[in-house]
Amino acid sequence: EVLSQRGITSIPTVSSVATLDGEVPVPVDWQCAMSTKNNPKPCLYSFDAQVGTKVVAPVNTDQWISLGALNRLRRMDPTKVEPMWHSKYAIREAWFGESEFSMMQHVGIQGWVMSTLLDHKFVLRSLLLSTLAVAFAVFMPVIEYIVSRFMVSGVLWGAYKTWGRFANAALPFKLLMVQMLAKFLGGRLDALESIVRNYIVECECSLLENTVPVTVGEGAEVLEDDQDEHLGSLSGIDEDSEDEDENDIDGNGSDDESSSEDYDSDEYD
Repeated sequence: EVLSQRGITSIPTVSSVATLDGEVPVPVDWQCAMSTKNNPKPCLYSFDAQVGTKVVAPVNTDQWISLGALNRLRRMDPTKVEPMWHSKYAIREAWFGESEFSMMQHVGIQGWVMSTLLDHKFVLRSLLLSTLAVAFAVFMPVIEYIVSRFMVSGVLWGAYKTWGRFANAALPFKLLMVQMLAKFLGGRLDALESIVRNYIVECECSLLENTVPVTVGEGAEVLEDDQDEHLGSLSGIDEDSEDEDENDIDGNGSDDESSSEDYDSDEYD
């Protein structure tokens, strides 16, 4: 606060980051830049963005964050996204929802599929279970052969004194073993789902990195709206020039007609 009073405005103060009680975060547009060796960008999440990666920030601000880090954060811990900007902006709703500022309009059908799998957990789990069921059905003959050979093997029946006590145990103990087995398989399924989910998140980060256009700084791209406006201005200029040419042609034609009439009147005289 003292440094701010002395004119140093580059340091955030309590008043600059504070929000009013009950203040609702507002949707805001985004700007994207490329972090380069000559023009490195800071990152709210990891202090410095890696060279060659894209960073995004609310428009007309310098509060940059790596695009990949932002997407990972919203997937792994979405409650920490808005507090990165002190809950002033509705980042998730505006940048990744159905808002007019959404980045998802640049990712195409591939991004829509990834987003559907990650937004709806039951869809991902259903797809995973279906894949395991299909794989089990395809390899069923091999699995059946291995199990049948193991059931008549000397290794299994040589250890009968060890596992025979569990096989001949009371029913409650068998139910407990089944419950433990189901819990173990459920844990393995959750671990497999987590691995698949993390892989899809990394693929989504790479897709956003490749498709979201750079709007400011080095390598800035012209968006379609700007291109349409530019083409519209060019077409307007062309139409104006064509109208001027037509007016010139009409003027020249009228001058020729008047000169020819003057010539005919002189010849008659």
